[in-house]
Amino acid sequence: MENLLPFIIQSGIALVVFYVYFFVFLRNTRRFQLNRIYLLSSALIAVIIPFLRLPNFGTPEPEGMLTIMLQEVSVVATYNVQPETEAFSVLTSIYIGGVIIFLSLLTYKLLSIYRMICKNKYTSKGIYKLIELSENNIAYSFFRYVFISKESKEEDKIISHELVHVNQSHSIDVIIINILQGLLWFNPIIYLYKKEIQENHEYIADNEVIKHHSAGGYLQLLLTQTFRLATPITNNLAQSNLKKRIKMITNKDNKKYSLVRYVSAFTLPIAMIFAISACNNASTNKDKVEEIVDVKDVESVSLSSDKKVTIVKKTEQQKIDSASETKDEDQIFMRVEEMPEFKGGMKQLFSYLSKNTKYPQKALSNNIQGRVIVGFVVNKDGSVSDVKVLRPVNKYLDAEAIRVVSKMPNWKPGRQSDKKVRVSYNVPVNFKLK
Repeated sequence: MENLLPFIIQSGIALVVFYVYFFVFLRNTRRFQLNRIYLLSSALIAVIIPFLRLPNFGTPEPEGMLTIMLQEVSVVATYNVQPETEAFSVLTSIYIGGVIIFLSLLTYKLLSIYRMICKNKYTSKGIYKLIELSENNIAYSFFRYVFISKESKEEDKIISHELVHVNQSHSIDVIIINILQGLLWFNPIIYLYKKEIQENHEYIADNEVIKHHSAGGYLQLLLTQTFRLATPITNNLAQSNLKKRIKMITNKDNKKYSLVRYVSAFTLPIAMIFAISACNNASTNKDKVEEIVDVKDVESVSLSSDKKVTIVKKTEQQKIDSASETKDEDQIFMRVEEMPEFKGGMKQLFSYLSKNTKYPQKALSNNIQGRVIVGFVVNKDGSVSDVKVLRPVNKYLDAEAIRVVSKMPNWKPGRQSDKKVRVSYNVPVNFKLK
């Protein structure tokens, strides 16, 4: 649950933006099916947006340095729980508790419907099953089941209304928005979403019914319906605000301008995806090295007492001098006849890395761990250069891995055709907390 806080913030921002657009530009239009698609898809997108990352086209994977992988070096530290971590743990517990409560309520409602189906006899009417109830003025549907009171006097119109819900599978929308409500229970906007989706279902049903029945007679039916709800998860004839429904039945829509609104509406989620995922990329990269750190261009790398990483680069003249000195050493081999050897062998190499790699205190206090892969080159004289972070995790962990690898003692150089050559290696340094 490390991404809980970004999830709360980013999903909240997305929901607000999507809902405000709907409320201002789409809410009073009569394109109910488009509204249905917009409301459901935008709510789903708001949930997944926090987990999206744009491809990083500007930073290609390093090539040629992952050929020889040395044995992994693990640096283990004991993590002490900090006050901010305890607060985060409480936040996580509250969130999970809320999710459990809301999903449990959804399960209870579904079981209530199931018990009602089992308790009452139904009549199969082709595509739907009709269940007559003893309660007065009750009419609602759930998937292929239509529930109606035995005393209903306007059965044809009521059933026509409920069959729209059945035929268009509105119950699926209701289940989805209830699940999303459980995941986003902390956000008040999701409750507005749920209300708008349910109302839009009624607008769709009303619009279909008046195509086959008198609008005046249907309006009279709405006026005489009582506002007794059955199970909240069902589609109900009297579920929405009566005044709004009458307005939607009688109003005409400006088709020209509504189309423009919907073109913008369905590009809005795409824009939000790019905006938030770009922020996620920036947030991910801010704790990583801003560039590939190459020792041949660095004077020193240090981690100060205040946990600040300091990288001092060589001057341009130093780089020129260094380049002229190594001009004839540019060719780097992946494998050679006689591979370089650390003095004392590989066992001594891993002993050196294990003893000299320290867990950065800043990473420790923030519960940061991960596997850093560092590439380096063993030169003709056995010295180590071209130390680079090939797979970064966090700037503190990356800097420590660079520091310990760049300070390795000289190796016995590699040979190819009886000539000393430069050979590349990489080593994984795994920082772990327990």
